[in-house]
Amino acid sequence: MVVLPPGRFDRGAPYVDADPPPLYSPPETVIIERAFAIGRYPVTVGEYAAFVRDTGRTDVGNCRTGRGTVGPEGFDPAGSWADPAFPQTDRHPVVCVDVDDARAYAAWLSKRTGHVYRLPSDREWEYAAKGGVTKKDYDKGEQAEDICKFANVADRDYQASHPGGGVEPCHDGYSHTSPVGSFPGNEFGLFDMIGNVYQWTSTSRSGGVQLAGGGAWSSSAYEARASHHQAWQGDWRADWIGFRVVREL
Repeated sequence: MVVLPPGRFDRGAPYVDADPPPLYSPPETVIIERAFAIGRYPVTVGEYAAFVRDTGRTDVGNCRTGRGTVGPEGFDPAGSWADPAFPQTDRHPVVCVDVDDARAYAAWLSKRTGHVYRLPSDREWEYAAKGGVTKKDYDKGEQAEDICKFANVADRDYQASHPGGGVEPCHDGYSHTSPVGSFPGNEFGLFDMIGNVYQWTSTSRSGGVQLAGGGAWSSSAYEARASHHQAWQGDWRADWIGFRVVREL
């Protein structure tokens, strides 16, 4: 965990082609009044496996993967955090988890440690992703054309496993998820805040959708921005969505 101090930052982005409502957040100054701790990395497969072993949580499967499966929205009945249809080790970020899975993990961690763990709000997440730099969008301030240097996104390596997919014209070395910490951290010392996996937040919108930030291994540079959020039904499981936790101080 990394302790983040109180502070202020410019939330959202002043792009004319920004995401339409309700995903787009017009620029505004946000004040984070209390310090909080946040995971240095997204929760890993190994960490999530320990939670499953300890609690006996049932794996319901039905994750959206690239296996070429049946079901609405491409959901794979056999797809799960233990089998997202591509190889992972204990150091990869866990995927194929929904919001209830993430909250259950945080509750388990709270019980084990005596501290209060939870999902970050979208504002806390964006503050962490921007690394305390008031006016910044791409992680560490690099430009979109340099994204393979500092994030796992849809690139030439991704294209090798996903022919025809739109990609960035560079190589980051990974066709799916990468082990956490494989790319440089941001100014707060946090890793994988953009790219690798989208991360669930605690913030919901009307219609039962939940916000997730950061972009993923299958995302464009445009999506892999600190200000970018996507919204999916909270019970969605997909091979590009994971999470990290906050500890209250």
